[in-house]
Amino acid sequence: MNNDQNRPGREPQNDPDHSKRTKSILTMVVVALVFTVIINLVYTSIANSYLQQITNTEFFELLESGQVQAVDIDTDRFLILTKEEAQKPSGKQIIYYTGRATDWDYSALAAELDALGVDTDVPIVEEMSPLLSIILTWILPLGIFYLVISLFMNSMSKRMGGGGGIGGIGQSKAKVYMEKETGVTFADVAGQDEAKESLVEIIDFLHNPQKYAAIGAKLPKGALLVGSPGTGKTLLAKAV
Repeated sequence: MNNDQNRPGREPQNDPDHSKRTKSILTMVVVALVFTVIINLVYTSIANSYLQQITNTEFFELLESGQVQAVDIDTDRFLILTKEEAQKPSGKQIIYYTGRATDWDYSALAAELDALGVDTDVPIVEEMSPLLSIILTWILPLGIFYLVISLFMNSMSKRMGGGGGIGGIGQSKAKVYMEKETGVTFADVAGQDEAKESLVEIIDFLHNPQKYAAIGAKLPKGALLVGSPGTGKTLLAKAV
């Protein structure tokens, strides 16, 4: 007989809670990956919005009209900063670019750029607003990660009967039900002086625990009312 499933430390193979936990974890991972891809796409889209492609003809028209402030010759394209965009703060400038043509005379082009006073020594940095960059690369991902984890913990906590939320892990939703006043007091119970005295001490202990703690007393776990019918057990319970 195979007793592997009954060995201590081994989780039952058909444990439904284990399957639910595994499914929840996988769901959380998939959601996190999807949000990561979305953030990357948004970041790339916004980053590229600062770049605007122009034709080679438009590039030379900008040069001839004296509108070019700087040109950065990249490996496969020209990055162009106009004088108008140069007046804007870094991170808000639109950078134009055009592809490199194989039949160009780059020595002649460099001489022409120099003659026009176009700066070719300072590299043009393609960047977005620092604040927007921080939001997209740090704040937004962390916020989404917190949201996913919070939803996951809420789901797990509800299944376990807890309070839910990252700050409320392990909190119980148990409610304290206060019974309505019965109107019965110990004076209504005839006799049973010893039992009444013990119950009064327990009640006083609950209201004034410091007084009893000072003398080393400990609160009893409960009181068992034993006796034959009609001896006042129900009245004592109502009086408490």
